[in-house]
Amino acid sequence: EILTIAISERALKADIATKFNNNKQPIFGPTAGAFEIISKKTLAKKTLYKLHIPTPKFGIFEKINLANDYIKNQELPFVIKTNDSGSATVITSANTAKNILDSIFAEKNKKAIIEDYVYGSPFSFYTLTDGYKAIPIGSSITYKYSLEGDGGQLTKGMGACSPNYKLSIEQEYYLLDNTIYPTLSYLENSGNPYLGVLGINGIISADGSIKVLGWQSFMQDCDTSAILSGIDDDLYNLYDSCVIGSFSDEIEDIKLNNS
Repeated sequence: EILTIAISERALKADIATKFNNNKQPIFGPTAGAFEIISKKTLAKKTLYKLHIPTPKFGIFEKINLANDYIKNQELPFVIKTNDSGSATVITSANTAKNILDSIFAEKNKKAIIEDYVYGSPFSFYTLTDGYKAIPIGSSITYKYSLEGDGGQLTKGMGACSPNYKLSIEQEYYLLDNTIYPTLSYLENSGNPYLGVLGINGIISADGSIKVLGWQSFMQDCDTSAILSGIDDDLYNLYDSCVIGSFSDEIEDIKLNNS
């Protein structure tokens, strides 16, 4: 029987996982309902807040006048994101902020997320999950700026290496206990259990504290090869165990060649 690995954001949004499941075809990937915390940035921020997961202070705006009022008292630099954009912009001047907000609200049904800028080292931390149990499969340090010298837009990533030497084992356990498992429980209780690769994007500050920016799957991003090259286990068997329901009972850990 053929196992399908869903890696297309468009397909996941169209709920390919549910369509395959209803047709008794095995597929590794989250349903559209579960995937929304990745595909919808406003929902991600609201969920982080609801679950009391440390995240930068933010505001979500549907009207430009309210957004402009908010940034009047916003300390520079700060970040502006859109609900469904794969990138963000670090704002260093009021004029830049106004121009970006004008372009966002020129499009109908657009929302703006205005978020505090957090100084520190960006990281990604990934787990494999059947919706109930999660096992780490690696971390990465990513360079997200579109220009050299920490300039330009904040992208999904221009380059990455794995593992992230700044992310300690203790911090990985912290992320599992305080972000990954609360997220999985929340999605399960909401009727949208998450099956697939569930990753966290965040910032490690100089004092070791962590701010979570959101969730993601690494399948489409710059750190895919970095993470995959660090896994010294049979990926097909791991994916299949999640799909058939044996992952939680039979898989204790995942072999990593960088550990």
